[in-house]
Amino acid sequence: MAISTVALPRRSYVHLIYALISAGCPLIAFVIISVYLRYAYPEYTPSHDSPLADLIDTMFSVGVGSFVGLVFAGLSLKCRGRLFSFGTAALLFNTALAAFVIYFFFFQHSINW
Repeated sequence: MAISTVALPRRSYVHLIYALISAGCPLIAFVIISVYLRYAYPEYTPSHDSPLADLIDTMFSVGVGSFVGLVFAGLSLKCRGRLFSFGTAALLFNTALAAFVIYFFFFQHSINW
C-alpha cells in the first residue's frame, strides 16, 4: 500500500509585491524624473536662486508617483482584500501624499519666497 502525499497550494505573495511597489512609487518617480531632467535638458540645473522651481519639480514628481502608487495599492487590495494589511498602509500613505500635492497645487496661491 502506497502512501499518497497531498501537495499543499503555494502561498502567493503578489499582494505584498504590489504593496511594496506602491510604497516606493513616490521615491522612484522622484528619482526617475530628476534623472530625466538632468540628462534630457543638460542646461537645466537646479538653481539655488529659485527654490520655487525646485519645489514645483519635486511636488510634481511626488504627485505622479503617489497616483501611480494608488493604482498599485488598489491592485494589492484586490489580490488580498483584508482591512489591515501592508496594502492598506500603502494606500493610506499614497492618499496622504496625493492629498498634500493637490492641496499644494490648487490651494496655495500665495507663496512668498
